[in-house]
Amino acid sequence: MVSNLALSCGVFGPAECEVGPVPWGGYEEMSTTGSAQNSVRRWLLEQLTPESLAHTAERITGLSDAYTEDRPREALEVLARSLREEAGLTTSGLLTLRAHLIGTLMTRMRVQRDLRTLPEISSAPLPRPVFIVGVLRTGTTLLHHLLAQDPRARAPALWELMFPSPPPDPRAHETDTRVRWTDEYLAETFRRMPDLFALHPMESDAPDECQWLMRNSFQTGNYAFTYRVPTYGRWIGRADHDMVPVYRFYRAQLQLLTWRSRGEWIVLKDPFHLSHLDALLSVFPNARILQTHRDPAKVVPSAVRICAAVRSAYSDAVALPEIAQLWIEVLPAMLDRAQATRERAPDRFVDVYYDALMSDTMREVRRIYEALEVEWSLETERRMLRWLENHPSPKRAPVHHDLEAFGWTRERLLERFAAYCKRFAV
Repeated sequence: MVSNLALSCGVFGPAECEVGPVPWGGYEEMSTTGSAQNSVRRWLLEQLTPESLAHTAERITGLSDAYTEDRPREALEVLARSLREEAGLTTSGLLTLRAHLIGTLMTRMRVQRDLRTLPEISSAPLPRPVFIVGVLRTGTTLLHHLLAQDPRARAPALWELMFPSPPPDPRAHETDTRVRWTDEYLAETFRRMPDLFALHPMESDAPDECQWLMRNSFQTGNYAFTYRVPTYGRWIGRADHDMVPVYRFYRAQLQLLTWRSRGEWIVLKDPFHLSHLDALLSVFPNARILQTHRDPAKVVPSAVRICAAVRSAYSDAVALPEIAQLWIEVLPAMLDRAQATRERAPDRFVDVYYDALMSDTMREVRRIYEALEVEWSLETERRMLRWLENHPSPKRAPVHHDLEAFGWTRERLLERFAAYCKRFAV
């Protein structure tokens, strides 16, 4: 059964949806014959092309010009081919994925419309950006939530990142239907990925990752995290892959989000910025970057588990050793790229250690404020302490045996991260 969200937005029917939610869609396992499911799956694979996806998105929104500027068509072509040929998607996964991609195109076209019809957005100053970067499972989410408690900071909430158009109006927050749409999405996501929320909690009103905006150019390492797409991963991971146009469009989306609600600075977070910090600093030359650090032997098992939890919603062919191998290859490369940027712009970076953040959280946050030359306030401290009280860290099982289950030992893994571990003493 196709979800009401998908039907209401015309993804699989004739209905129109000019302002409505991104058509996430869902697909319950059909109680039909295997041949019927195979027919549906073949049709979905055939429709997984830039042309078909754009045609549906344009029909729903009445807009066009989906493929402009930051080469999104090429990116979607590579992504779609990799998804069709390599991801091992189930029928359910294909149907949900198609709705995801159509929804992304719809969002992209609506953002472009806003930027055309409201040209003052493009000239609006952007609050000073503070980026939290670091490989997965290094405390970035905790730090992001804490820094978002400062009333002087602007930290876009998940509902804003998912639905940036039209520009959010803080005066209408209580009645903005995009909050409800995001809650519906989270409920569906929790149903499909019950293990995810224990590893990475999400709330519609809480800050979330930049990948939601980067997806609107179809160029983010998050796709290689969510799906098995090695060809796409190699394409976006090339050293000569120019991400500057992508970050320009990303900046324009941030201008849209902050147009009516700026803040003194904006707090942003995404682990996959690590691979493209040169492009990021080219577009955000006044940015400060908080890089988080943790023992890789603890990072990798945790990253593998969360990656597997996400992929299992789309594919039945989820192999933990293969995912472990991916991250043991990708993460050192991300860190090496980040280090090259650090050496060219050392004054932009502040190091944050996971162990220090977890053992004395408020002391570490105060140190970060000092490094950023931001005045500390008692009101900020009260808000952060209140958030910590309301969001206790979940107790999780120890993971020290996981590496062997993935075919690795701690010693062998740390050889891959030797330069990083020596440089940052983790």
